[in-house]
Amino acid sequence: MIMFKIGLHDFSNKVIAGTYQVNSQDIYKTWEDLNNVEHREPIRTKITGSFDVYFSDMEDYNFFISVLNAARLADGSYSNVIIVDNRTNEMKLLSQVYISFQPIRNRNGLWQDVFDKFTLNIQER
Repeated sequence: MIMFKIGLHDFSNKVIAGTYQVNSQDIYKTWEDLNNVEHREPIRTKITGSFDVYFSDMEDYNFFISVLNAARLADGSYSNVIIVDNRTNEMKLLSQVYISFQPIRNRNGLWQDVFDKFTLNIQER
């Protein structure tokens, strides 16, 4: 299931099918012993990934930006982001996540500004 929510606002229908690469990753402390054997000590699991989004008009995009700004914390992370982890197929509520993207502005046939699809990167803090 593709899911991308910020607070109460669901943007799942803005995610382009086939691009949803959001997975949990195990974070380890690694070290080698005197026999050059690697050892791992689990520290935690972290969600990272990316997906493409598309907003059909500037109103949709501006609404997304206003929701994003409302969820922004002082350290630059965002609160209350809900996704589905592909690896475990479980819904996750992330209390602090970094989101980055670089929208691509274009003009349609009526010379109105629009945004092409762009990639949104997500990383749990």
